[in-house]
Amino acid sequence: MSGGFKIDLNYDWYQNVTHTFVSYKVISGSDPESNVKVEVSENQIILENSKNGEILAQIDLSNGIDPTNSTTAFSAKRIEIKLTKA
Repeated sequence: MSGGFKIDLNYDWYQNVTHTFVSYKVISGSDPESNVKVEVSENQIILENSKNGEILAQIDLSNGIDPTNSTTAFSAKRIEIKLTKA
């Protein structure tokens, strides 16, 4: 991964009846909110380097989600994605 920003591709996840939660650890770089664009569709999550367009990670989902009610939270060391199940 170029641009000095890296995430751990081994993500953590868990789910409950209404949501699935996905978490990526930031390995190097700073300010993930400015450096990572998270795109959520009904059946896929894509994390992209917002500086150069490089795909950092991609997950194909086995069940549909509602992207309009899904959220992303950033901290210095983690990217947390909360997916609302369809």
